Amino acid sequence: PELFHKGLLLDPVGAKGVTFDDSMLKAFAAMKTDSALTATVIGSTIHGVDSNAPFFRQSIVPAAQRAVETIGPWVLQALKAVDYMPLARRVQIPTLVLHGEHDVLLPMEDSKALAQTMGKAEFAVLPGQGHCGNIENPKLFKTYLEKFFFNLG
Repeated sequence: PELFHKGLLLDPVGAKGVTFDDSMLKAFAAMKTDSALTATVIGSTIHGVDSNAPFFRQSIVPAAQRAVETIGPWVLQALKAVDYMPLARRVQIPTLVLHGEHDVLLPMEDSKALAQTMGKAEFAVLPGQGHCGNIENPKLFKTYLEKFFFNLG
């Protein structure tokens, strides 16, 4: 917390982690060798995605595929066994916790609770966005970022 003057968290995992069901763990394991499945899963987290768009096919899917090949389902298993509450309480810098209105992956209540745990955090909903608001609507995300970091807008 001493390294930064401000922070921004976009659709964060809550301070007490998150638990995914067995079907998600199996999907992540299968995604290691199936790029079409990777495209389907990552596409389901991006609200309103055009799965045929070149940016999605040429940038998002390959990046997601590399991440899955590297970390696989282990990240999902690790996220269910965490408790960052003591660390979150130590964060005493202004922090903006953004959560997409239509995020189907992570619970909005967890993001709200995380913001409340931090000493100087504020919570905001990205209207009309899912789990990847920075990709879904970069201009809207930039507006929130500039307003928070540079007092613009």
